[in-house]
Amino acid sequence: MKRFMILLLLAQVAQAQVYKWVDDNGKVHYSDEIPEGRDVLEENIEIKNSQIQIMGEKDMQLLETYDTDREQRKEANKLEQKRLDQEASKSANVVNKKVSLPEKHRCFGPSPSSTPSGVSHLEVNARELGDEQIETLKNIFDKIRGNWRGTAEGVTCLGTVETPKLKPEDFNLRVEARVDFSSTLRIEADLESKHGGSRRSEKYDFHLEDDFLRLNFFGKGGDIELRHLTKEGFTILQKKWHRNIFVETLIAINLNGNALIIERINYANGILGGVSVWALEKY
Repeated sequence: MKRFMILLLLAQVAQAQVYKWVDDNGKVHYSDEIPEGRDVLEENIEIKNSQIQIMGEKDMQLLETYDTDREQRKEANKLEQKRLDQEASKSANVVNKKVSLPEKHRCFGPSPSSTPSGVSHLEVNARELGDEQIETLKNIFDKIRGNWRGTAEGVTCLGTVETPKLKPEDFNLRVEARVDFSSTLRIEADLESKHGGSRRSEKYDFHLEDDFLRLNFFGKGGDIELRHLTKEGFTILQKKWHRNIFVETLIAINLNGNALIIERINYANGILGGVSVWALEKY
């Protein structure tokens, strides 16, 4: 629009009728009207196309420079907004991570201790930890220490193997993690249903005792199997009897900056019974 207006104005100037005259002091004047009482020296003064072209080119260059700067600013703003959106999206994905829920055919799937002939390996294969493993776990405990908040999503498998059904759970939660004497990580969580009407508390105590990692209890009653260990997290398998049910619980804890993911998979008598994932951020 601006280019069109300038070109139109230039065209109007090129077609204008101009008069040249001299005042009493000998000064030359130009006007678009015939001066009263003055002799016109020359009429229809032609403004050379080269002059118009120069004026047009300068204005066009200014416009093009302005447009280029504006486009560059717009592009820079787009890139900055894209970066902010990506960071926000990344944060949202960590804090509101969707649970990797089991498909229906995965419900009642085999536990880590299952074999084709049934459940075996009922005893916990607890192993003594080395100094490096103990130090790594202490560092993880220290990183987890603090207050966290986020979501807890999960499902419980109901029905039968042939016709399984999923019962979903969806909670907001707050977590307090404390470290006692650098050897016990205590995780206490308050969960409140996003749909109201349901609240509960959960607690995990991870103990480093006598070069073993134990869950919730000191002594052999708290023995677990350490399945995986890195600088950013660990995975454990707990086995216990609850009345006449053999219960296995696989817990994976992973840190990613200020994000904490805790995944728990429950098995009963050798088959998968439910999954829960906590997606948390520190505050």
